[in-house]
Amino acid sequence: MPQPSPFAGLEPIARDTVCLRCGYNLRGLSGDPVRCPECGSLNPRDDVRVRDEEISRELLAMETWPAACVGATLLFLAMTGLSVALWIAGMEFRPFVIAALATIGLWVWGYRRYRAACQEAPGCVDLFVRYQLTGVGAVLGLCVVGAIGFAIKNFLSFLGPLVYVVVGASLLIVNFAVAHGPYARLRAEMDVVQHAVAEEIVRERFRRSIFRGALSWKSSDP
Repeated sequence: MPQPSPFAGLEPIARDTVCLRCGYNLRGLSGDPVRCPECGSLNPRDDVRVRDEEISRELLAMETWPAACVGATLLFLAMTGLSVALWIAGMEFRPFVIAALATIGLWVWGYRRYRAACQEAPGCVDLFVRYQLTGVGAVLGLCVVGAIGFAIKNFLSFLGPLVYVVVGASLLIVNFAVAHGPYARLRAEMDVVQHAVAEEIVRERFRRSIFRGALSWKSSDP
């Protein structure tokens, strides 16, 4: 009876990965270790231990750009709304239109930087989109909550100045309770995926440095 391969079920390598012996790109190959089709050497997937601080630097880049894109989206909405309001009022609005267009450029730039930081790993773009929807939705929800609070404060006018504290605190708690669950689950998913990607990026960088060092050693060998 044929024996199952010990490499069965391993996903193909999703990013550029060099062979430590010849530098061949092992992307798309399966197995652990991965056999290089060029020179035949075996390359373990987890042959390098990486330091946490190096992973943290990669994670910082991955976490900065999604948040920056959320900010750019909110600025775009604010500038667009202000432009429309000024246009309706017959006032000068073109500077705010230019500002709104600039935020589109900032968003595209941030998105491209994020894709470069995570090397377009599977799942990262989907998490990015969900992060944008969650972040923008939470802020817009807070604005809606504020509008509702302003609308109902007249019914609690007997509380005097305390009405602002009561209504504001109550609606903030409701908004936090609704948004916290989806955001916490999303952050947990992002942490797992981004940490794995960051670890692979650092490991591959170290593999390449080993390969370059081996090449320089061979070239200097008489």
